[in-house]
Amino acid sequence: MKNGVPGKEKLLTQISVFWFNYLKDILPNHIITTEFDQMSEKKAIVRGYITGSAWSEYKKKGTVCDTTLPEGLKEGQSFEKALYTPSTKAEIGQHVPEMQIKFQKFRDDTGILYIVDEVLTPDSSRFWLSLNYEVGKSQESFDKQYLRNYLLSIDFDKKTSIELPNDIVTKTMERYIEAYKMITDSDPTFL
Repeated sequence: MKNGVPGKEKLLTQISVFWFNYLKDILPNHIITTEFDQMSEKKAIVRGYITGSAWSEYKKKGTVCDTTLPEGLKEGQSFEKALYTPSTKAEIGQHVPEMQIKFQKFRDDTGILYIVDEVLTPDSSRFWLSLNYEVGKSQESFDKQYLRNYLLSIDFDKKTSIELPNDIVTKTMERYIEAYKMITDSDPTFL
C-alpha cells in the first residue's frame, strides 16, 4: 500500500511486547537476545477455525494447505482438532496463507525453543468477539481481515499498489486499537 496504516507497526510491537512479557515464564522469546543468525525460516500455522483464505481454499478444493478436510464444513466452524501446518513461504507458494495464529520460532545451540518476531497480534492472529460468534457466517474481526475484505471487494491486484482511502485506514486502525485494549486492558502508549 502506498500509504499504509500510520501507527500500526508501533501498536503491533506493543501487543507483541505485552505477550512476550506475559509468556516469558512459559516460553522464552527473542527480546532477551540479539542473536538471530539461527532464525528459522519455518513458521508454524495453527488454525482453530475455518475462515479467510482457508475457507476460500476449502470451498474450491476441500483442502487447507493441501490437507483434505471433511465435507460439509461451514464458514467460521471450529475444527475438531486444531490444524497445525509447519510451513514456509516457498513450501506454500507466493504467500503464507491466512491463519488463526502464526508463530515464528527457533532453537538455540542448547535446544531451547524461543518464540520470535511477533506474537498474537492482529497481523498474526484472528480476533473475534465470542458473544457474536456464529457458525456459517463471516465473523466480525479485530484484525487484518477488515482490510483484506476491502481489497477483495475492489478486486485489488496484488502485483500493484494503491493508496488506501482514509476511512479504510481509520477503521482498520480502530479495530487494531480495540484489539489492543481487549488484550491488555489498557490504552496504547503512542496515542
